Amino acid sequence: MWIKAIGISLAAFVAAAQPASAAVRLVSAAVTGASGTVWNTNNTDTFYTLFLQSPVGTSLNPNDDYSPFSLSTGSNNFLSVGDGFPTGAATNPAINSDLVYTMTLNLDNGMGGAIKTLTGDYNTVTNTFTSTSGPARFFGRDYTLDGFNYNRGRSNLVGAYSVASRVNPVGPGSTQDYLGDFNVASVAVVPESSTWAMMIGGFGFIGGALRRRRGLASLATA
Repeated sequence: MWIKAIGISLAAFVAAAQPASAAVRLVSAAVTGASGTVWNTNNTDTFYTLFLQSPVGTSLNPNDDYSPFSLSTGSNNFLSVGDGFPTGAATNPAINSDLVYTMTLNLDNGMGGAIKTLTGDYNTVTNTFTSTSGPARFFGRDYTLDGFNYNRGRSNLVGAYSVASRVNPVGPGSTQDYLGDFNVASVAVVPESSTWAMMIGGFGFIGGALRRRRGLASLATA
């Protein structure tokens, strides 16, 4: 009976730590520049739209209609597209609005829990990425932003989306749009010392119960 109760308790502990229906989600994404330029997945403001694909070729918000996206427990790669700014005559090479862009990702646990944020900077001059936040931990896994780039090109990428362009809402928009990608990775976390102590204590309790049970069985047959 003791063993059964302990087994039920441990099972409940594991279930509480990682619910079967849990799905960590990318709630929103935004790219910002120091000049004040913003691209994001929020369809209730007047900023430029950040269009996402994951996997590449599968649009998540083709009509500025983004909804939280469930992440896998491995590597999650996203393609990002934004309308070109500053506007004006096309240049070669295309001119970025800023030298450095910041990516901000908001994640949640899929069950109404607190939002956790990942951030990182991309330097367009040195073509380097720098993470500026720690990992976001959900259900014993650490999620990190481990790559991001964002550059202006010479193609009207946003023109593929019918309501995409803030630069020209009823037309093709800029002819030099931004293209980039970013990656969200997750790894299992080594249990903390307090968790190990709890597990070891539980196993010790089970061992003690088994020894007591064997002792009682021996007395009964003596």
